[in-house]
Amino acid sequence: MSVSIPQYNYTNMAAQASTLLRTGPGVLHAVTFNKPIATSVLTLYDGLTTGGTKIATITIPASPMTPPFIYDVAFSVGLLAVMGTADMDVTISWVAQ
Repeated sequence: MSVSIPQYNYTNMAAQASTLLRTGPGVLHAVTFNKPIATSVLTLYDGLTTGGTKIATITIPASPMTPPFIYDVAFSVGLLAVMGTADMDVTISWVAQ
């Protein structure tokens, strides 16, 4: 029996910005905070703009270091990430469908 392993794409963000990670359908796999900054906020949308459906709003605590956030949820329009309040280093992994 053969097992199919998803081929994850990833995008690294290191500054406050809105970043369109994917246009079209896919699956948000994980969000990993490589260099978290306390009280930083990352918001993820199923859409091409912040007018899309909100998938998650993640506020980072002062401590301890957070483990990766695993979502494995489908998005249909696109995947948009918005980093606000402080620069941090985060990697978002996803699969195109």
